[in-house]
Amino acid sequence: MSEIARRSNYRPALATIKQRIQTYRSRAALAVNAEFLNQPTVEAIESELAQGNGGLPSND
Repeated sequence: MSEIARRSNYRPALATIKQRIQTYRSRAALAVNAEFLNQPTVEAIESELAQGNGGLPSND
């Protein structure tokens, strides 16, 4: 066993780091999902194209 693994604070510190990584991963996934939900749908883009707006949403 290595010297680092023998130290009494190694396991709690590693558990803390793993928990922080999991928390940051979850936050990142939620942020990505929220951004996807804010994107226009294909139908909305096609509708805007059909109205001659170049696929850009109108400010109505």
